[in-house]
Amino acid sequence: MEQASIHSLLFRGIGRLSSVVFERGDGCYLYTKCGRKLLDFTSQIGVTNTGHCHPRIVDAAKSQIDKLIMGQVNIGYHEPMLELTELLQQRIKQYIMHTTAATTTTTTTT
Repeated sequence: MEQASIHSLLFRGIGRLSSVVFERGDGCYLYTKCGRKLLDFTSQIGVTNTGHCHPRIVDAAKSQIDKLIMGQVNIGYHEPMLELTELLQQRIKQYIMHTTAATTTTTTTT
């Protein structure tokens, strides 16, 4: 199927800046189907901090996919969710204690 025909089948409600076809990403760059290397100024939440295809992220994703692709949280639990919940709870408690201590110190010295 020709590229123009395929584009006519895609959602029209989603605006696109260009009709470039991306083949892959690496770090802060995107590579087009025709071989152009472009600096990705539009990276989204999934790649902003680590870049496209960061080896640790790719390895973690591959490892998780080998175990479970979609864990419905409204049906049951899965270990990564429980581990993350525990980690977040610890971090939030540390933040609250740190913030409370800083606020208490600030208010008692003024």
